[in-house]
Amino acid sequence: MTATQDTSARAAGAALRAEPPARRAVVGALLVGLVVGTWPDLLGLVGTEVSDTVRDLVAAGVQTVAAGTAGVLALVTARRGRPALTRPWTFLGLALLAWTAGNVAYLVLASGGSEPAVPSIADVGYLLWLPLLAVGVFLWP
Repeated sequence: MTATQDTSARAAGAALRAEPPARRAVVGALLVGLVVGTWPDLLGLVGTEVSDTVRDLVAAGVQTVAAGTAGVLALVTARRGRPALTRPWTFLGLALLAWTAGNVAYLVLASGGSEPAVPSIADVGYLLWLPLLAVGVFLWP
């Protein structure tokens, strides 16, 4: 094996080893959002009485932060990961950030105490989420 081949092999190995922690971080952020956001009644386990409105806001906030974090981590993975996975990770990250933007817009519109009108600016993020996600999944090798 020549020095160039050895360096290339090491670089390829480093790229393969660098991707799984980022993938685990994305999956971890999504799981935290799903667990805490889907089961906001966990707040009641600590013995605190929480109103439904506060519980829903906490759940939506946690889901939004988790999806936004996962989106940013997916974009970081696209930039630092293997070249073959750059485009899929980019589309997955953009999908998560589109959903996050839609959820933030919805939460801002709903903070007035009433349901936002449909359609609203939040629907743009929600509607962009699925096509971006589909492209990212279909581009996956």
